[in-house]
Amino acid sequence: MNKKFLTAVTASTLVALAAFTPAINAEDYDQQIDSANSQIENIANKKASVSSEIDALTQKINTTKERVMATLQQQQNTLESVNQLQSEISKLETIISERQERLEDQARAVQVNGARTYVDFLVNADSFTDVINRVEVVMDLVNANRDLMNQQAADKAAVESKEQEQQAKLLEQQKMAYELETLKEELDNTMAQYSATLATLSEEEQQAIANRDGLVAEKEAYEARIAEEKRLAEEARIAEEKRLAEEAAAQKAAEEEAQANQAAEEARQQAQQPVAKETTSNQETIVSTNTNNTPSVDLNNTADKASSANTSVSEEARQQAEASKNLAPSNAGGAIAIAQQYIGVPYVWGGTTPSGFDCSGLVQYVYAQMGINLPRVTYNQENAGTRISLSEAQPGDLLFWGAAGASYHVAIYAGNETFIHAPTFGQTVQFSTFQYNRPSFAVRL
Repeated sequence: MNKKFLTAVTASTLVALAAFTPAINAEDYDQQIDSANSQIENIANKKASVSSEIDALTQKINTTKERVMATLQQQQNTLESVNQLQSEISKLETIISERQERLEDQARAVQVNGARTYVDFLVNADSFTDVINRVEVVMDLVNANRDLMNQQAADKAAVESKEQEQQAKLLEQQKMAYELETLKEELDNTMAQYSATLATLSEEEQQAIANRDGLVAEKEAYEARIAEEKRLAEEARIAEEKRLAEEAAAQKAAEEEAQANQAAEEARQQAQQPVAKETTSNQETIVSTNTNNTPSVDLNNTADKASSANTSVSEEARQQAEASKNLAPSNAGGAIAIAQQYIGVPYVWGGTTPSGFDCSGLVQYVYAQMGINLPRVTYNQENAGTRISLSEAQPGDLLFWGAAGASYHVAIYAGNETFIHAPTFGQTVQFSTFQYNRPSFAVRL
């Protein structure tokens, strides 16, 4: 019995798991996977935005690098120009120095000789024409000295101006190079921040993908386990149907054998009746003969014995009637009325609630509504009351199929050879009749 009970409980548990648990957990997995995919998509969008910023920043850095290199090249060229100019200035300063010495020599000569030199030069002329020529020479000399001094001043001013211009250009280039280097450093720092952010997002993305893949693997494993549980439940259901069918076939064979034995017994008894009558007739003849040959019998004593026997039989009949009266169910209408409320509820192996009943679950639930606690399984419900024959059954009694102590189905009797029960897989709570499914015995609660 315990083995049957454990088998039923195990099978019902598998069916319940297969019917309800998968949908809830599968939905949870789907929600978690969708959430993980949303997280991955969000991270990917952030990565794309940061990558776009990095691309733009990279372009700026490259442009800045090009400008820095160009500025450095210009600075180098300017330095070379300054160096070249310094060389030219040095040469020019040498020329100026030489000119300055000549001018100083001339000035000293003029200061020493004064105008006398020029006058002597003119006075000593041989002719007027020579005087004119000598005047022109003196004028040329004076003009040459003046031009030399002017050129000296102009060259010196040009060199100084060019030097100042190159120095200013060099300072501007140095300033620009510094600004570009500062900008490049800022861009490099920003690039480092973006790169760190991108690396962090990549790690988060990998973690999110790993979490998502883990959930997918868990879901696949869970679905495989549920499929296996469904398969086992289906195998258990098929095995139970086979067992029930075998028990029904065995019960039917036993009933047919019992009916055949009963018919044979009735035929045997009918065949013995003529012999019994003949024997009785012969005995009466013998008694009549012996009466004439034996002493008289005390008729009063015989009558007393007969009266006592009749009284005993009457008392036994009265007691049986009283017992039958006491066994009559007082809750028949209530049980049937409650059971009728669940007509159409599907059969569920191991079911004990209005969402699904098996045969003993329906009986237990109906009588629990009336305050009567019954055992859970069929073969234990046999002992919840007094066993009676089918001919004594009244509405509200329990009907059982199978041998006493090993019954396999139970129902609630509704009268007129009809009953309410939860039949088997694929059917619902319904009324049935004795015509095609006659019970084996009844129990009155």
